[in-house]
Formats: sequence, C-alpha cells, structure tokens
Amino acid sequence: MSAIVTFAYGQHAAYLPLIEPILREYGRRFGYDVVAHTELADDVRPPAWSKVKFLLDALVTHREVIWIDSDAILLDLSRDLRKDVKRATEFAWTVHHYDNADYPNSGVLFLRSTPDTVALLNAVYAQEDLIEHPWWENAALIRLLGYSAEIVDEGRTQTPMNVAVQHLDASWNSIRQDRGTPMRVRHFAGDSPELRAIGMAELVLSHPGLDGVRDIDSARNAAKKLLGRTQRKIREDRKAAHELRQQSRPN
Repeated sequence: MSAIVTFAYGQHAAYLPLIEPILREYGRRFGYDVVAHTELADDVRPPAWSKVKFLLDALVTHREVIWIDSDAILLDLSRDLRKDVKRATEFAWTVHHYDNADYPNSGVLFLRSTPDTVALLNAVYAQEDLIEHPWWENAALIRLLGYSAEIVDEGRTQTPMNVAVQHLDASWNSIRQDRGTPMRVRHFAGDSPELRAIGMAELVLSHPGLDGVRDIDSARNAAKKLLGRTQRKIREDRKAAHELRQQSRPN
C-alpha cells in the first residue's frame, strides 16, 4: 500500500480545505491512502518536527509514502509521481539551485519503507541542536544526507547516511525562485502568509487541471473565503500603517 501524508496546523490549517479534495482525488486515481494530520505529534518542538513522526508512522503501514506540505498544491493529476522514481530509490526530494547555491527542499518527499529510510528519519529526529533551526527537519536532512549549505554547519559537508537518494525534477516542487515545467506541484515555501494564501486560493479557483476533481466546489468555496479574509487583512494593515505614519508626523 502507498500513502500521501500532509499536516495542516495553526495558520496552515486554513489551507487544508483547499488541498485535501485534490489530494484525495489524486489518491483515488493512483491508489494512495490519504492521511491529513491536524494535531501535533510532538507539542514540545516546533510544528515542523511533527513531519518526522508522521512519516515514521506511515512507513510502518505503507510500502511507499509521499509527503506534501500543506502550503503546496498538486496541479497535475495526470501523472503518478512514482513513475518518476527509480526502483532502487529509497528517498527522493527536489534540490533547487538559485543565487549560486543549492537548496534541498523537504516540502515534497518520496520515501520507500526500508531500514535505511527509517534509520534516516530516526537520525533526523535525534539532531537536537537543530530543533530551533529556521529550517527545522529540513536542516537535519541536509546535514545527514551530506549536502553543503551555509545555513547548516557553516557549509561543512557531513558524511552522508547510507540511503539511496534521488533528486526529483523541480516540476514536483515548484517554488517562486525555481519554477518547474510543467508545474506539477506549486509550493509556496518561504512566502509571506498573505502571498501564500492569495497564491493558493487563486490557483484552486482558476487552474484548469483541477476542474475534474471531485468536491472541487468545496475547495473553491474555501478558497474564496480565504482570499476574502486575506484581502481584508491587507487593507486593514495598510490602513493601520497609514494612520501610524500620520500620527508620527511632526505637528
């Protein structure tokens, strides 16, 4: 059995009504169970670390697991990601390249249930010095898989763990700085909450690849509400900022 797993908590909970119908449609087409978590697996660490626990749980019951962050939207429902994964691959993710640097991105992952991947995830969780790192579990994966990144270990490359790693094309994890073609998954990684909400809502409302999704109407109704709330907040913030500027001017 195979599964798609996601996690929507806190501010990201507003994205789940947009993405869940799409994930479930993809699951029906290609034979995935869909597991959408809404509660923390560990209430001591920052929420991103719960991803590791959820993946470990999924690998107990499923041979293959795809992880998709809740601020990422599947846009191409015509192709199974597994078609682009080699038989020997145990772990696959996208490594973006921009600004003369590589940026591995854990927002979309493929994992095969093997002792190596389980050992990797357990080792990721054991990187306690990275608990408060701004990249959280992504930083731990960068370290343990032997990538060099200035923001992790001052760019020193570590000896990688013994896991068969594959790089997915950016089409499976398309971000603002590195757009994949075709754009199979649009990930709003690192964007402001307002840009993320508006971008996700507009894609759900307008992308033709989603027209055949069962329950797309409920996703689009949720998108309209999210878009309206976000636009109101932007107007209110601008008004408050204008009033502050006026108050700070000398008489």
